[in-house]
Amino acid sequence: VTNFKTFKNKVTFDFSKVSQFEFNTECISSGIIKNAIAYGTNGSGKSSLSVALFDIVSNLSDNYSNKDSYINYLNVQSSEKYATFEYVFSFLDKDLKYTYKKTDLMTIISETLEYDGKIILDYNKSDDSQIFLKIPGTETLNKNVKQANISFLKYIKSNTILPDTEETVALKKLFEFVDHMLLFWCLEDRSFIGYETDNSQSILDGIVKRGHFGELVEFFKTAGIKDTLGHSTVGGKENFYFQYPNKKKLPFKYASTGTHSLLLLFYWIQEIKDENKAPSFICIDEFDAFYHYELSRFIVKYLKNTKPQILLTTHNTSLMSNSLLRPDCYYLIYRDHIVNLSTSTDRELRQAHNIEKLYRAHEFDE
Repeated sequence: VTNFKTFKNKVTFDFSKVSQFEFNTECISSGIIKNAIAYGTNGSGKSSLSVALFDIVSNLSDNYSNKDSYINYLNVQSSEKYATFEYVFSFLDKDLKYTYKKTDLMTIISETLEYDGKIILDYNKSDDSQIFLKIPGTETLNKNVKQANISFLKYIKSNTILPDTEETVALKKLFEFVDHMLLFWCLEDRSFIGYETDNSQSILDGIVKRGHFGELVEFFKTAGIKDTLGHSTVGGKENFYFQYPNKKKLPFKYASTGTHSLLLLFYWIQEIKDENKAPSFICIDEFDAFYHYELSRFIVKYLKNTKPQILLTTHNTSLMSNSLLRPDCYYLIYRDHIVNLSTSTDRELRQAHNIEKLYRAHEFDE
């Protein structure tokens, strides 16, 4: 991404920087990093990275894009009039690269799509006559969409029936992946990007109506919350409370901020076991802002054993441990670059190393 929010110059987050570590191998899937934690100080660009990764949601899906997260879209120090995004996906063991330029969240200037190194779409919105399009099934498509405030790739998605060729199967996988991307913040409100089209559903109603309340009770117990959780329906709305041996009840709204944050986390990951509903990619920005150390570790371990590709951002370096992930799964975010721990040192890193201690000793400084 270039010229977007915190990032004036081009920065790259690369999930393919896989090293040959023989521990925590479940953190890698098909040669791609499946579980990652990105560290950064306040103002380093953690949130900018998170929403940059999810800018593609506004292009290719009808899911909620949370426009408030994209205020001040362009970097304030740059004279460039657009931001550039480049996504590389691995489908069918080949790369599908999607590059585009935008002036704001909803205004696209140009798009390019490459599959296996070959351009199959090249579109500049200022000149419809110059569209290069080699996607099977689009031969008779009306290409005059300059006036529509929509990406050309989404236009193809909505107006064509694509045959099953190698390129189009990869393209369909791209659409499906983006439709199931999910970014959320572990705050007390239900702030998110992607995965759902509607942002009005109550967290409590969603958990009960989907039949996950029993799982929530067990999740809380596993997370170390000893109080017994109960719920009731009043006026068509769900109410949660803690039930005590003396039969007194404490409304859930009086629970700690950390417990509210844990409830929000469960709300989003409750469908994770259902392959048809599970997110393809989850990013939780500042995931442990309200958690104590043990709870943060519990969440990392819990998420590590799920199927989706996951990125967590944090400023808490105490989670930088080979007992949780491995060096190639940890990243450091700066305003002008992002580094992977395993490739930012000449030292041969081993499982026994205390990588947080090495970090504090500036071993990974560039």
